[in-house]
Amino acid sequence: MKLLLDAMLPGKLVAPLRERGLDVKAIDGDPELAGLSDDRVIEWGRAESRAIVTRNVDHFRQRGNRAIVDGVGHAGLILLPGHGGGIGWLISELDQLASEFPADDDLRNRELWL
Repeated sequence: MKLLLDAMLPGKLVAPLRERGLDVKAIDGDPELAGLSDDRVIEWGRAESRAIVTRNVDHFRQRGNRAIVDGVGHAGLILLPGHGGGIGWLISELDQLASEFPADDDLRNRELWL
């Protein structure tokens, strides 16, 4: 499973996730991705087969559902609750999720809540 961290998540998560063997990119700090609209993030994630990890639940659920209705779908949404845990919690949860869904397309058109 490949991941794309939405702009709401700090790019400093990339290094510890990569240390655990995850293939992850972050919008935060990436000039190629910075400033993309949510719709473009969905498109980029789909093109790269990267599930999007986000706290921006309402926007991405709407756009993800629209992508499915439009017949193009998305690479998966990993939705974080408003209260969430700390960085250590998130790293652990994403690591566990990657072991449960190892293939790039395992989360295609799915939503998972952490």
